[in-house]
Amino acid sequence: MTSGDPIVAAHSVAEAFFYLMAKRCHRCGTGPLKPVSGLTKTDRPEAPWRLSGRCPKCESDTVFHFLISPAPTREDAASSVVNATAEPSRAIDLLGWLTLFQTVLASAEQAADRESKHDLLHEAGMCLDEALKFYGPGEELPGPDAFFNGETRQRFLDHPNQFTRSQWADRRAKLPVPRREDDPPPKRKRWWQRKG
Repeated sequence: MTSGDPIVAAHSVAEAFFYLMAKRCHRCGTGPLKPVSGLTKTDRPEAPWRLSGRCPKCESDTVFHFLISPAPTREDAASSVVNATAEPSRAIDLLGWLTLFQTVLASAEQAADRESKHDLLHEAGMCLDEALKFYGPGEELPGPDAFFNGETRQRFLDHPNQFTRSQWADRRAKLPVPRREDDPPPKRKRWWQRKG
C-alpha cells in the first residue's frame, strides 16, 4: 500500500465485496471486478483489510484497502448483513447501489434454479435497502451527499426522475424480505465466495 492509495470505509465484509462488484477496471473500464481471494488482514492499523479484484476482460489485478467498522469476526465474514446501521454507505453511493441492484437482478433472471434465483433476489433487495438509506424521512429525492463524485451527481441532475424514492421503495416491496440472523444460511455460496 502506498500513501496515495485510498482507504475505503465499510460497514461489513459483505459491503467490501459489493464495493469490489461496483468497481470497474482501471485499465480497460470493464466491470464488475471478480474477487481474486478472500478479504486479507494486513499489518496496517489505518487499513487493516485488503481485497484484490481481477478484471474479467484484461485480467488486470487491483488491490483495495478497507477499514471495516466494527472490525469483522469470523462469523461476520460469513454473514450476508451489509450494514446493520441506519447510516448510509460511505463506500458506495446511491447510483452505485442502484446499479448493483440492477446487476444482481439481471443475474437472478438468468439463474438456473429456483433456489439460486431466490438468493439473488434477496441480494438485490439488500442493495435496495442500502440505496434507500440515502433518503431522509419523507424525502422523495436524495440530497447531494448521496453522490460521491461529479459524474454520479451530474447523472442525478440530468435525470432526477430515475432517483425517486417511491419507485425504488415499490421495487423493494416486491423482493424477498431480509433474512433474520437465526434463519438458516442459503445453501449456495454468495457470489463473492464462488471461484471463477
